[in-house]
Amino acid sequence: MVPVHKLFEEVSYYSIGFPIAKYYSVAKENDGSEATRLNGLLRDPFILVAVSSLILGTLLNLSGIERPAFYGLVNSVLVPLATILLLTSIGLALRFSRIGDYMRECVSVSLIKFVLVPVLIFMLARTLGFGSMEGALPLKVVIFFPQCRWPLMP
Repeated sequence: MVPVHKLFEEVSYYSIGFPIAKYYSVAKENDGSEATRLNGLLRDPFILVAVSSLILGTLLNLSGIERPAFYGLVNSVLVPLATILLLTSIGLALRFSRIGDYMRECVSVSLIKFVLVPVLIFMLARTLGFGSMEGALPLKVVIFFPQCRWPLMP
C-alpha cells in the first residue's frame, strides 16, 4: 500500500523541485537575467527529459494502451541498473565536507518533507472524510505510513 502523499511526491520532485533547484543553481553560477536563466532551464536536457517522461507516461496510462509483456522483464533489469548508475554518479560528485555549508537548506527541506507534507496530507485526508470511514482506518494509515520508509513496509 502506498501512502496518499507518496503518489505525487516523485512527480512534484521532477516537475517542480528539480527545475527550481536548477534555476537557482544557475543563478549562483552566472548572474544572468531572469529571462536568460529561464531560457537555459527550458533548454536543459535533464529537465526536458524528466518533464517529458512524466507527461508521456501520464498520457500512456490514461490512454488505456496495454503494455507489452516483455516490459516487466526489461524494467526488472533497467530500473536497478539505472538506480545504481545514478547513485554512483551522485556519490562520486558528492563532497561531504561541504554539507555543513547547506545546513539551513537541509533543515528547511527536512521540515517541509517530515512536518509540512504529513500535516497537509492529514488535513486533506480529514477533509476527504477519511476519519469517518471504516473506524478511521484510512486516516490512521495516512498518519502512520508517512513516518515509514520502504524497507519497513510490508
